[in-house]
Amino acid sequence: MAMDDFLKRLKGAVKNAVVWGAAWFALTVVTVAVLHAAGVVASRGPWPLDAIFMGMRVAVMGAIAGGFFSALISLLYRGRRLAEISWVRFGLGGGIVAGLFVPAFMVTASLLSGGGIPRLGAIGSDVLLAALFGGVTAGGSMWLAQRGATASIAGPDRRERLAAGSGPLRATDLGHRAHAPARSEN
Repeated sequence: MAMDDFLKRLKGAVKNAVVWGAAWFALTVVTVAVLHAAGVVASRGPWPLDAIFMGMRVAVMGAIAGGFFSALISLLYRGRRLAEISWVRFGLGGGIVAGLFVPAFMVTASLLSGGGIPRLGAIGSDVLLAALFGGVTAGGSMWLAQRGATASIAGPDRRERLAAGSGPLRATDLGHRAHAPARSEN
């Protein structure tokens, strides 16, 4: 692999990690707010601060999972265009990858720190939330990317569909038509 290709993939993984971290932060804050409003979760202090601090912790895990997902996707979807990828399947894949990666990461971190293997009950809800957040983030980001690509008249999947003369007018086209003298019919 060439160094330029490696740097492109690394840059993409970092950007994806930032997107996943931000999305997981927002999803966590909204989830905690809804659970607090429903009376399911009791906070240790002012609930907005509790939600923000929990969101920051979850955002770190989301960024790590997003970087891993990006590295995996760069291998599996290499050479495909956005229009060829189903955002639903992409979201399901993101959910599966996050649902498997987060507990594996937590068990590995616990073992490396000398804590032993955590109880399944301690990470059970984390697995479900990771899968949900990973699926929503992956599917949502792919859906947005596909919408952004088709919003432009010269988007990558619209280029072949343009007919002659259907592109935007250039200033020179308008200039020579606008200054032509009007014909009088006498």
